[in-house]
Amino acid sequence: MKTALLVTGAQKWSLNEHTKEVPPRIAAFIRSGKRKFDFVLFSRYVFSEDSPFARVIRQPQFIKPEHTDIMPELASIAADGKVFVRHTFSDFKNPAFVGFLNKNLISRLYVCGFETDGCVLADALEAFDRGLEVYVIGDLCASRHGREYNERALEIIGRNMKGALVNSEKL
Repeated sequence: MKTALLVTGAQKWSLNEHTKEVPPRIAAFIRSGKRKFDFVLFSRYVFSEDSPFARVIRQPQFIKPEHTDIMPELASIAADGKVFVRHTFSDFKNPAFVGFLNKNLISRLYVCGFETDGCVLADALEAFDRGLEVYVIGDLCASRHGREYNERALEIIGRNMKGALVNSEKL
């Protein structure tokens, strides 16, 4: 069984007063080597005219590097790993991402990152629906909308996927 860590939504746009403490914690967790992953994957959202975001939310600012580049604290780690671009909430809508998981026989996925109430939640549910063994590392997640959004999303994950919510200290 191969495992991967997915750090989703790790772009600069997700940084604010509610999320700024999480990138260093993610970096320290990965660098500590306490938990070995076969792959460390990153994803970032980039605006596309073909996406639901273009038709519904209209966020064209997400084509500029100051919004879409990987966060500074995680950039050097991402350079050693694999970075996927997505145009919607779930990384599973990207055929390259799904192909990578399938090609590398990844059956256990750990998810952490940003926009817990959107991207983390979407990836966790999609991984579960696809039959992967999925875990969300709750203390390595945040929402730029605030702690309450993050906590509610983690509650939903914990309720819908028993045993999927984990803490980095216990891995």
